[in-house]
Amino acid sequence: NYEALYSFASRVACLIEPEFGVLHPIWALGNKSQEYSESGLMRAMDVQKYGLRSFCARTWLGPRLGNLLGEKLTEAELKPKTLSKTVQEIDLLENPWLADFKSMSTRRKQVMNIMTTSGLFGVHSPLPQRKKAEKWEPFVPVQRRTKSIRPRSSGG
Repeated sequence: NYEALYSFASRVACLIEPEFGVLHPIWALGNKSQEYSESGLMRAMDVQKYGLRSFCARTWLGPRLGNLLGEKLTEAELKPKTLSKTVQEIDLLENPWLADFKSMSTRRKQVMNIMTTSGLFGVHSPLPQRKKAEKWEPFVPVQRRTKSIRPRSSGG
């Protein structure tokens, strides 16, 4: 049930409060779906170095990116949903779990034609074509205190 997957992912986003996160379904349609499918492949180190890669079926933005991309979201006719004090959720299409490949792929291209003008989206192609987005500033690492889940030794 894909709707349940989207719901679960939204709950996780509320817990981890990402600065940027995506849920990106793929279709196995060979070359026809290759460009769309690749747009969701993002390594954290590449995002840090080059900037964002793409909006996907569902995208989460933290406060910094929400502010920086606010005008572009409006221009692209995207309607962010506030999940928490720090997380906005953006769907490319209403009920994205029901979308077909053509609708999702077409909408992603429309949105990205607008978003790339923000200067926050880099080129993540294979080397040497990679290019840092002109206005990209890497995320500041977050230091969070978490309790260890490892059992403590009894010392004996």
